[in-house]
Amino acid sequence: MIRFENVSVSFSQKNRELQAVKDVSLHIKKGQIYGLVGASGAGKSTLLRTVNLLEQPTSGTVYVNGESINHLRGKALRRYRQNIGIIFQHFNLAANKTVRKNIEFPLKAANVPKEQIGKRVDELLELVGLGDKSEEYPARLSGGQKQRVGIARALANNANILLCDEATSALDPETTVSILKLLEDINKNYGITIIMITHEIDVVKMICSEMAVMKDGSVVESGKVIDIISNPKNAFTKKLITNSENYELPSEIIAQFGEGSIVKITYLGSDATEPILSNAIKNHNVDISILHGKIDYINHIPVGTLIVSVKGDARDAENAIDYIRKNTLRVEVGINEF
Repeated sequence: MIRFENVSVSFSQKNRELQAVKDVSLHIKKGQIYGLVGASGAGKSTLLRTVNLLEQPTSGTVYVNGESINHLRGKALRRYRQNIGIIFQHFNLAANKTVRKNIEFPLKAANVPKEQIGKRVDELLELVGLGDKSEEYPARLSGGQKQRVGIARALANNANILLCDEATSALDPETTVSILKLLEDINKNYGITIIMITHEIDVVKMICSEMAVMKDGSVVESGKVIDIISNPKNAFTKKLITNSENYELPSEIIAQFGEGSIVKITYLGSDATEPILSNAIKNHNVDISILHGKIDYINHIPVGTLIVSVKGDARDAENAIDYIRKNTLRVEVGINEF
């Protein structure tokens, strides 16, 4: 559906060239929810804006439905952009227009017949759960409601691509979940391809099937979300995930059990039904204490994390850890390793 082939974007800045995107190649399939993740300044938004040519690639090619879009200009570009909706972090609603008027705007810009506009707006208001807010002004809406208006406006012209630029960053956690659920429903019901730009790993875990991690304009890792989150290969990706997990143990606990005995275990949901820790204790003469643990649902697949202390004779402890390693997804030994 969308393919970036060796795409770079550069800007002239104070007598020097700033390369915001560096030689990126990615393939986003039709009907997919794809995450672009990284810190501020990583190049995520710049890359996203090449999809609707708000940023022109300096080199490389962007393909949509197998066709290069680099050359589009004038009427052809305007017609192409009607198939792409964009949702912004700060909503970008016209404060002096009602909810209905905000949603009508792209329809009028596309010269949709007047008699069709009212019906389409009513459909969109129902879709996003704002059927009773059509005559309200943005100032009277909550953040989540404003973003729902933004989603309705982005879909007005039957967009088949939806670009979400930090769409949940200005929302509280509960509202974020409701907006992500709405986007997931829209994706399932209408097959719209969605690209999510975010610095929040939890957003990607909740809604995306595949992801790419960007740093300093380059993609450092890409693939299925569950593979990357459960077993990151790149050091930056690992740091990004670790920072989001918050598995920091109190210093008193570390001192009590000893850094070298502390082990982080990652397992897929199906592994949780196996008595792995119980078997390690019985068969290898060790004591295992659970210090921390949680289960994440990544694209609806459970991935668990346990932090434990393994105590016993050095050889017994080593054998127990080897046994756990062979029967789970990943094992990291020592606080400094995770």
